Order: sequence, then structure tokens, then C-alpha cells
Amino acid sequence: MKTEETPIRLQGNAFVQALQGKTVKDESGQRFAFEKNFRDSIIVNNIVVVSKVIIKEGETFRYPIRIEGGIFEESFRIHKNCIFQKAFGIWGGCFQKDFCIYDGTFLKEFWLAGGTFEHNFKIAGGTFEQEFRIWKGIFEKTFRIEGGTFEDCFKILGGTFEETVRITGGTFGKDVSIWGGFFENTFRIEGGTFEEDFKISGGYFEKNFRITGGVFEKCFGMWGGTFESSLVVLGGIFKQSFSIWEASIDEGLIIDGEAKEKMFLMQEFHVEDSILFDIKLRYLPINRLTFKGTLETGRSILMYQVSCEELVFDHFTNNGKITCHGLRTTKEKKQHPKQLIQITNSDLGDASFFDTDFSAFEQLQKHAPELKEIHTEGWYVPYSK
Repeated sequence: MKTEETPIRLQGNAFVQALQGKTVKDESGQRFAFEKNFRDSIIVNNIVVVSKVIIKEGETFRYPIRIEGGIFEESFRIHKNCIFQKAFGIWGGCFQKDFCIYDGTFLKEFWLAGGTFEHNFKIAGGTFEQEFRIWKGIFEKTFRIEGGTFEDCFKILGGTFEETVRITGGTFGKDVSIWGGFFENTFRIEGGTFEEDFKISGGYFEKNFRITGGVFEKCFGMWGGTFESSLVVLGGIFKQSFSIWEASIDEGLIIDGEAKEKMFLMQEFHVEDSILFDIKLRYLPINRLTFKGTLETGRSILMYQVSCEELVFDHFTNNGKITCHGLRTTKEKKQHPKQLIQITNSDLGDASFFDTDFSAFEQLQKHAPELKEIHTEGWYVPYSK
């Protein structure tokens, strides 16, 4: 039997058979089988896989798989109609070429809890019936999701992503959550369908976070996260709300609907708590805009050519500057009689409204407001309705 210091060298096809609990021959011709732990899991460690790992159509894996180490010198690919009946987890190992999931059915959890991926990590298909979770791992090249069906939660709790993270497709049936992780390059959402909430509660993003597509059926919400660059939204369909409760965004939030080639729809924009970043809203059609909390000193909100049905300032204090150019209602009053501007227990501070027709709104409601330095130009502002 070979010692711990001498790795077992396997061909890719022998490795796949060994994952199924079979006894195989290593490169030297000796018989080899992976050990199992007390949970009956296949434990992968102290191996070198010298050729491509290709999990082909029809392969079935009955045991939990736990990759704790090893070197994979060529690509690792999972193809269609293969079934993993138990959990699949990567806790270590070095993957020197691409790791790609093209298809397959994962009946239990899929975990990334370690490992170094020196080339691209890609999910182009597959069905993940239980939780997909990333705890740790070093991803030296692009991490990309192009497809796949994620029937349970998708969570990122950690990991180091040295190149772009890109979501261009996939269907996510439960919440997508980012709780941690170091993202050293851009994070891009260009597609995909998110049937429940998309939540950012943590994570460190060194470069911009950009959304240019995707369908968000429920809330896109931010409860945390550190963004050293900007958060930019240029497209996407947000059927409920885009909400920010807490986040640090050094170069500000930009939501811009001007690009005609992008599909863009946003039902509600909602921000509250302490606003420590600039906000720019441009060419934005939206049903409801809500501002709560405090715009801190030195920060600004710019609204340019925004059309909305409701503009709400609720318990809001402006210690910075608000500038609005060309605010409009979205549709005819006869069709949408609830169009309103509401100011409740708020101090708008230094606020300027240019080319804005307040009279186009059905209601202008003011409840204990402080309106000290509001500047208007070009349109009539009714005192009350």
C-alpha cells in the first residue's frame, strides 16, 4: 500500500469509476479504491488525476462525494443525464484546468468549501434540487453561471474571486444570498430568472457591481456589503422592489434606463437608513420612489428625466443635496388616479426641482414637512391639493 506522501496517480476514467465506489487500477497497475468515512462518504485526497475527468451520460453516483485534496491536471467536466444521489462537496484540491458543469441532476446539496480553481469555473446547465452553497475556495479565473436550475437556495458565504463573476442565465427557485466573499474584479448580472429575493448582506467588492439584465420576480435587497467602486444598473426587470437598507458604495449608485437595447423595468426604488453614497437616477420609468432615513452631509441624490406615479419622502432628512430635472408622471391621470407626491415628517433641506410639473400629479400630500430651501424653475408648484 502506498504511503500518504506518495500520491496515487489515476487516469480520469478510473477516477470517475472510483467515485462510484468501484475498485480501479492506478497508473502503476495496483488496485485502488477511495476510503469512506463514517457517513459512507467517498473521501478524495492524496491523488493526482493526470487526464480529463469526464462524467458522461448515464453515470450514477450513489455515495456522498467529498473532495478534500488532490491535483487535477486536466479539465473536470460533468455532462448530461448523470445523477448524484447524495451530497457533492469540494473542500480542497487544486483544479489546474476548467471545471465545467454542463448538465446532470444533483439530488442533494452541492457545496464549495475550499479548493483552488486555476482556470474557469462554469455552470452551463444541470438541476440542483437542494442548496448550492459557496463557503470558501480560490477562483483564479472567471466564475460564470450560464444556465442550470437551482430549486433551493443559492448562497455565497465566502471565497476569493480573482476575476469576473458573471451570471448570464439560470433559473433560481429560492433566495439568492451573498453574505461574504472577496470579489477582486467585477460582478455582473446579465441574465437569469430569480423567482425569490436576491439579497446582498455582506461581501467585499473591489470593482463595480453591474446589472444589465435578468428577471427579478421579488425584491432585490441590500442589507450590507462594501463596494469600493460603483453599483450600476443599466437593465433588468424588477417586478417588485429594488431596495437598499444599508451598504457602503464608495463611487455611488447609478440606475440608468437610457440604453434602448436593454430591457428595463423597475416597479419600486426604495432606500432608507443612513445614506452614505451618491444616488443617480436617469431616464428611469418607475411606479414608486421612496426615500427614508438620512442623506448624509456631502452626499447627493440626482434624478434626471425620471417618470413615476408616486414620489415619497417618509421620515427623511436631507443633509446633502437633492437635484431633480424633468420629473414626470408615468401615465395619464384618468388611468392612474393615485399619482402623488407625499412628504411625511421630512426635512428636504437643499432640494432643487427644475422642469418639473408638480401639477401633473393628482395629489401633493404634506404632513409636518420642513421645506426650507426648495428651489423650482420652469413649472408651477401648487401649495396643496
